[in-house]
Amino acid sequence: GAFFVQAEDGRRDKATCLEFRRGLFRSNVGNAPGGGGGGRGASTAAAAGANGRVVVTWDIPDLSGFNIALAVPGEKTAGSAFDLSITSAQNSSGTPLSGNINVTVTSDVSGTVHNAAVAFTAGAATVPVTLNTPATHTLTVSVTGIAGTRQVVVTVNRRPITVSASAGASKMYGESDLQFAYSITAGSLISGIPLNGALSRVAGESAGNYQIQQGSLTDGNNPNYAITFVGATFAITPRPITVTANAKSKMYGENDPAFTFTVGGNGLVSGDTVESIFTGALGREAGETVAGSPYTITQGSLSLVSGNYSLSSFNSGTFSVSVRSITVTANNSGKTYGEIDPVFTFAVGGNGLVLGDTIEGVFTGNLNRHAGETVVGSPYAITQGSLVANSNYSIAAFTPGEFAIGTRSISVTANNQVKTYGEADPEFTFTVGGNGLVSGDTVESVFSGTLERVAGEAVTGSPYAINQGTLSVNSNYEIATFIAGELSVTAKALTVSGAAANNKVYDGNTSATLDLGGAALVGVVSGDDVSLDTGSAV
Repeated sequence: GAFFVQAEDGRRDKATCLEFRRGLFRSNVGNAPGGGGGGRGASTAAAAGANGRVVVTWDIPDLSGFNIALAVPGEKTAGSAFDLSITSAQNSSGTPLSGNINVTVTSDVSGTVHNAAVAFTAGAATVPVTLNTPATHTLTVSVTGIAGTRQVVVTVNRRPITVSASAGASKMYGESDLQFAYSITAGSLISGIPLNGALSRVAGESAGNYQIQQGSLTDGNNPNYAITFVGATFAITPRPITVTANAKSKMYGENDPAFTFTVGGNGLVSGDTVESIFTGALGREAGETVAGSPYTITQGSLSLVSGNYSLSSFNSGTFSVSVRSITVTANNSGKTYGEIDPVFTFAVGGNGLVLGDTIEGVFTGNLNRHAGETVVGSPYAITQGSLVANSNYSIAAFTPGEFAIGTRSISVTANNQVKTYGEADPEFTFTVGGNGLVSGDTVESVFSGTLERVAGEAVTGSPYAINQGTLSVNSNYEIATFIAGELSVTAKALTVSGAAANNKVYDGNTSATLDLGGAALVGVVSGDDVSLDTGSAV
């Protein structure tokens, strides 16, 4: 630009001012050309000012400048420092620069990449520069105190690095992937410029080995780097689980329930089921009795069908056989008076006996009954007595029965009787038949009342039926059949007294005549009218 010397009257125009171009002002206005001022090689011009004073200017040549070049020619690597070489740096008077002087380097790609003092010696200096962005950079260099700039072109390539996936990466089946780690095994990162992106792996969630891949950690996501990738193996290990058999039980004689178990340890992954993971079934120790239980529930044939799991431990369970609850109902029973008690029986109810078990094999002891032997005292309660079941059963309830004593059925047969006409009736007797009298019982203790007969005393009316009359038995007996007897009345024999035979002369026969003049009948029943016919007595 122009440097103007202004007139003292304040005017500033070409009529009153002279230009000073590209020179250094070395003198004041009072100096005249050639008047011994400080300028060198000056060209002069003059004009009259309004106040009569002369304003003088002159042009002094600028000798400053420098050369710029790469200290080491060739392409550079992003993030690696290199040097620019400045030579022939001198100030406007042509003096080589020395000392610490500020140098500014600006990239058309990255902006200012250096702005600091560097040491100059005899016009030469080395400027360190680091370019992080791969590109062709035009670097513009300026040096404080030197007019103008210099440019140099440099090509910056991507920084080569080797990224290696970390070995030994793994997870347990069913867990989420962790971020895959890696390390820089060759080269190094540029300070302040980390890698972008993440490693990935071959898809799959079943237990096994999968290749770790470069994923999004690519050159495209990292323009500063040229990445060489070294993969590794990612292992999905089986998921350790435990199996604990659940305690189970059953009532004696029933079928075993399905044995179940609980999965512990790391548990099953969401979506997996016991049915899809396991095959086989739990087992147990053999035995069916209550006394032998509890029995151990074992792993049996249960195993993993999926390679995604490993069975780290099995915890056995207990299987209990509980007593079978039954009821016993005494069967009603009875006997005929005087008989021996029968064997008391019973019916088993509730859950009943297990197939193959028998009353004889399950029960010991016997039912009993209340004491008593008479019909009138019955029924008698049939009690549990000493009856018990073995250890596989429990009698939850006992229902008593009744024991009835029935009357003893007998028959009575009236004994036939005979009497002579006119005599008193004999004592009517009878014979006991049917089931007869019980030992120890007598006719006198059993019977009361008497037999009776049809009325009548004449021989011609006999025989007369001997009937039951008032004859009865006590409550322990019943007369099932009565067979009547007969009372026969026979003619009463009379004797004749006072009769005599008349004598006769033997005439060759035995007939004789009687003399009945004084004859009389002896033995006629009182009240009867009986006469002796003497007219025909011979």
